[in-house]
Amino acid sequence: MIRKRLTWLAIPLVCCLLFAVAVMPVSADNGAAATAVRSISPASVSPGGVVTVQVVITAQQALNGFMLDEQPPAGWTVTHVPNAGVTFNAPEVKWLWASTLNAGSSVTVVYQLTSPAGTTAGNYLVSGVVKSSGIADVTVAGANTITVAGPQNGVAPAVGGAANPISRLPILGLWAAIAAAIAGTSLLVLRRRRAQS
Repeated sequence: MIRKRLTWLAIPLVCCLLFAVAVMPVSADNGAAATAVRSISPASVSPGGVVTVQVVITAQQALNGFMLDEQPPAGWTVTHVPNAGVTFNAPEVKWLWASTLNAGSSVTVVYQLTSPAGTTAGNYLVSGVVKSSGIADVTVAGANTITVAGPQNGVAPAVGGAANPISRLPILGLWAAIAAAIAGTSLLVLRRRRAQS
């Protein structure tokens, strides 16, 4: 009897530990000469929409002349937001610095991506690396996916989840649906009971 109780107590504990390990942040440094982290805002757009991309590069050691090489989705338009001290190579989507970035210092690149008006709904990837002579390429971490929301039944949904029918449920209705699913009760039964009262 005691062994069964201990087993039932151990299972949630093991699950919690596995979850904690799975979501634990991994150091972006890993002994690299630099770190680079990308953010994308908003993460979801309609066809023809614009997102702003920001990449922060931080030197872990002095970088003498370096570049950021970004790979946006094919066919998307890149608009560089001017930044002092950097040269933008538009055809290759590269930012070049001739100066030295000292250890502990950072630079930020900001640019906009415009999806073509006829872009198919789906997820589109952005990738990139930081390069400098004498160091291994540093992969840009952080956000790398842009979602393009497409029309549903001929009507384009609002970006940000408004087209999701679950988001239209009142919070209590959502909690009731979750509780019903856990208890094995149908949401339809709950609605009938609510309508009868």
